[in-house]
Amino acid sequence: MSSKTWMQSLMWTSIAAVAVAGRAHADAESDHRQLMWTAANGLANFVRGIDEVAEYGTNAGSGYLARDPKVCRDHLTKMKAEGVKGSDRVQDPLFGHFPGVAGGAVLEADDYNYSMAFSDGAKICERFAQLRAIVPAVAPLVEFTTPLHRRETTTMDDVGAEFAADLLLDGAKCEQAVDQAQATGVDRTVAINTPGGAAVRLDTFAATYCQPMLDWGNEWKDSLPAYKQAQYEALIAPYVKVGIKGDRLELFLEKVGSFLLPGCTEFADESPKKLAKAKALFFWLTDDWGYITVRKYKFKGNTYKITEQVFDRAADAYKACK
Repeated sequence: MSSKTWMQSLMWTSIAAVAVAGRAHADAESDHRQLMWTAANGLANFVRGIDEVAEYGTNAGSGYLARDPKVCRDHLTKMKAEGVKGSDRVQDPLFGHFPGVAGGAVLEADDYNYSMAFSDGAKICERFAQLRAIVPAVAPLVEFTTPLHRRETTTMDDVGAEFAADLLLDGAKCEQAVDQAQATGVDRTVAINTPGGAAVRLDTFAATYCQPMLDWGNEWKDSLPAYKQAQYEALIAPYVKVGIKGDRLELFLEKVGSFLLPGCTEFADESPKKLAKAKALFFWLTDDWGYITVRKYKFKGNTYKITEQVFDRAADAYKACK
């Protein structure tokens, strides 16, 4: 082989080697970018879960709450085994939503992605696990956030006599639910949103909701029944005055204004004095098929007897109203 030929062969061999090395380098860079993307995407999925829980709390989508935090930790382990270093910068737009990263995520030059050290991914896994545990722990407390919303507008006229007793019972249940939630060992200082708009924190929940409920119940436990009794006595006084009592009194209190006079063409006067003189009063009921039921209340003193007749013609029904 001539020296010239030998030199040309050497040159082409060198060029080929450079080309192979270049392709290998390019392939290595591509593999590294793919690895960084996989590492970032796996963590971003859990940032998305953190966002969902942080915004919607106990009303967060079940798909996010069902995710196992171990999957996040396993992702970190897998990526490290494949060569991702703790100092490697991983990028994703969602990293800008996560304030728990040491030093904060950095906005890249593309004004779209945020980067962070891969080692900070552990904080994402830890935060998701924390929220994932807190939400089911505080979920039973949600029902106790609503009664106090109407305290400023609720009067004794708006509620029944048992309202105060119910408040005391619910206040005790509230305290028990807080104890059970705290016994799970979750972080008591994290606020979780609820469907009613309240942000629930275990360390302040009892003071914010349970105790005020108990205070309200204790405030009304004596005065509310007394107020309701006074209302009832004022209501029945006109009836008692004309001798109406017992079963007849309870019937008139329930259905006054709905009775028809004999003949079933006029409503009975609501005056207790006139009701006391009635020997019989009626109800006229028509069903969806046009059948008419005439219900008769026949009085004897302060007791009464009910009879019913069904008709398919109004003319016949009117005959029963006597």
